[in-house]
Amino acid sequence: MSLRALVQVVIAAVVIGGAARAATIEAVPLGKPGEGAIFIDGDIDYADREIFLSKISVFSSGVVILNSNGGNAFAGIEIGKTIRMRGFKTWVPSGSHCASACAIAWLGGTRRLMGNTARIGFHSVYKMEGGAPVETGAGNAMYGAYLGQLGLSDRAIYYLSNAAPTAMNWLTPAQAETFGIELAIFDPGSDKDKKQADAASPSMSAPSISAPAAKPAMLPPQVNAPPSPPKQQEATIAPAPFSDAPSPDVIAGYQLRARDFVIALHVLTSGPTDQFFRIVDGLYADQVLYFGKLTSRADVVTQLTKFIMRWPVRAYAARPDSIKVQCNGGTGECQVDGLVDFDAKSPERGQWSHGRATFSYLLAFHPGARWPVIVNENGAIVDRKLEALMPVNRPYGRDLGMAR
Repeated sequence: MSLRALVQVVIAAVVIGGAARAATIEAVPLGKPGEGAIFIDGDIDYADREIFLSKISVFSSGVVILNSNGGNAFAGIEIGKTIRMRGFKTWVPSGSHCASACAIAWLGGTRRLMGNTARIGFHSVYKMEGGAPVETGAGNAMYGAYLGQLGLSDRAIYYLSNAAPTAMNWLTPAQAETFGIELAIFDPGSDKDKKQADAASPSMSAPSISAPAAKPAMLPPQVNAPPSPPKQQEATIAPAPFSDAPSPDVIAGYQLRARDFVIALHVLTSGPTDQFFRIVDGLYADQVLYFGKLTSRADVVTQLTKFIMRWPVRAYAARPDSIKVQCNGGTGECQVDGLVDFDAKSPERGQWSHGRATFSYLLAFHPGARWPVIVNENGAIVDRKLEALMPVNRPYGRDLGMAR
């Protein structure tokens, strides 16, 4: 999709926007392979985090375009973390506004863009008690931690969270400069803004934070214990020599598809359990070298199923700048290695395991298949904490967005 076509879609979305409504989350491909635009339009609900993960998973870079009164603060934080970890830009176009939970998500962009007439508003996280909004200490603590992970200063964090639930701090470029909140004005109608947007590439460096996504490479063989490093064994399957590729274009195509597959796999494992169960059987070859042991696909699926049931709340995020891909265009095999932040919870058992790990996949592409299959999977814990999980009655901060 060209820039002009993208702008027309955005304008249409703004025109039809109006009264409060449930969010629609749509994705469209852009001009470059693997690049896409994700549209969030309407009030953000708690379940929209999972919908957003499924939409963004098919792209390796791009922009998230927002137009929303607000919604669930927890969903806004999780969407913002995903945006940052995936290296996407965020944009609130002219004529749109993005308040409360929407603004929280917008902050996650590696480059934050806003139109000249866009409105972006912030206030404290709250919950409803007796029909009235009441600030929540736990919710604001998590909001403040997220802002700190984004690298924002104490002054910025105070500005972004000090407005009462019934008020709003509407961010202006001047205020952003004062508080050290980086953003750029972008209206595609001018050549200046086009150049500014081109410079705002998703690959620009930004502070790294722990965020959702997924990582089955760290699923332990012993499912009765909390996530821990799998035992390394002597058996190995080495990838075929990466040589004699038909052409650089073929190798580049395999590399892009392999990277996107691993990112999508991470998102899938973090998403709804039933969705994972529907597709997991098709992800692996008939025989897999699984953490050093030759294992049938059925046994791999059994181990993964037990892990998923033991740790029902999962959030894994591969670090985009750590992913290395090496492909053999002649054999259709790709080796993908990198680092992942993981977070697994069991509310029933009161356990929380989180940390960082390595992952390693050998993928095999077959003619006519959309996705590769995994023939070798391995990894190791880099650091991990196992803590007691505090009981939570419900997701905090139903942030409704008090201004239109």
